[in-house]
Amino acid sequence: MLQTYWLALAVFASWTLYCWSVQTERITLMTALSAFSWAILALKGGSVQQRVSGTGELVAAPIPRELRYFCLVIGVLSLFAFILYRWGQYPPEGTNGQDQTPEQEVDSYA
Repeated sequence: MLQTYWLALAVFASWTLYCWSVQTERITLMTALSAFSWAILALKGGSVQQRVSGTGELVAAPIPRELRYFCLVIGVLSLFAFILYRWGQYPPEGTNGQDQTPEQEVDSYA
């Protein structure tokens, strides 16, 4: 996989992560796409290549192991959110994606 394709997939994976974790819209689709994208990033990170501009030759440019582990952890987190959403446990009841004021939090416990 070329490095530019890997980076483009990383941008897409970050966008899908933002969509399900912050905006809480289309959670089923976004968590599935996020888990798949992060898993591909983790699995293909060791075989990334970069094209040399002068000769057009492909040179190995693997992604560091720590970054691939990070991608794997975020992928598993997205998969976990997908499973919890399908079971009806995510997002927690009483939240609709909006922040609550401290007074509203106190009232919700009463």
